[in-house]
Amino acid sequence: MIFEGSHSVIDAIKEKKRLIEAGKEHAHIRPLLICGGGLMKGVYGAGGLIAFDELGYREVFSVAGGISSGVPALAYFLSGDARHIASLAKDESCSPKFLHPWDYKNTVNIDYFLDVLHGVTGKPVDFKKLSKSPVRLLIAVSEYATAKARLFSPTTKEQFFDTLAASISIPGVVSRKARIDGVRYVDGASTYPYAMDELYEAVDATHVLVLMNQDKGVRRSSYAEYVINNVFLQHRMSKPLRYAANRRHAYREKFAERLLSTDKNAAVVWGDGSISSYEKDSARIESAIERSRQWWHTLLA
Repeated sequence: MIFEGSHSVIDAIKEKKRLIEAGKEHAHIRPLLICGGGLMKGVYGAGGLIAFDELGYREVFSVAGGISSGVPALAYFLSGDARHIASLAKDESCSPKFLHPWDYKNTVNIDYFLDVLHGVTGKPVDFKKLSKSPVRLLIAVSEYATAKARLFSPTTKEQFFDTLAASISIPGVVSRKARIDGVRYVDGASTYPYAMDELYEAVDATHVLVLMNQDKGVRRSSYAEYVINNVFLQHRMSKPLRYAANRRHAYREKFAERLLSTDKNAAVVWGDGSISSYEKDSARIESAIERSRQWWHTLLA
């Protein structure tokens, strides 16, 4: 993994863990954890969340904000079922029932993935345990019509799964239409202003840690992505959404640059370039998760 920013963030979460375990006041340390999306690149952050859980850091964050694939990973982590993250990534997420890279009408089968998160394969997100977490979960999604970022903090199981469905509905490549209170939403990676900016501004945090779940230096969509979005999928995406989708890489890089240049207590962790967004090799996925897990163990030692 690639670490950028201040190690004061790592010092702060270590100190908060120490204070919690000692039964001492710790409210003055309010870390924000942001877990970005990236389809299978989400395994970069998955290793980090598993390490946090193993080392006892599950309750050190005041708020956890998720985008796209970062949402189910955070839900498992905060509900105490981090063990499901790795097996979900290398098993169900590699299943042909979930991912069809060459099917532009339904590349990602959201209904199958939601069935998995409801427990059809024995890996349910336990909302009752999630709701008892002292860490507030914020889910970032994008309004389909405007590409504006919206943040939700679900209080019921139904609200949670409706918002989760929206958060993983990648615009243009899923057939399912996710709605919340009658408004259609898609995943928060395609937003303007960028969803990470909205999360950062919405939370009164003393420290910020971003698991980017992307590789550093990718500032623009590929030519193939641009053609797909603007030709093949133009009738399945609103104009503002298409605009935001084409520029999401640049928005992400600019967010990281702004964050690290203005906040002395912020850090961003990038991937190591080993995984593609549509990776289906379970062995490579498992290896990437383990590499990330060990990296975080070393960093937090």
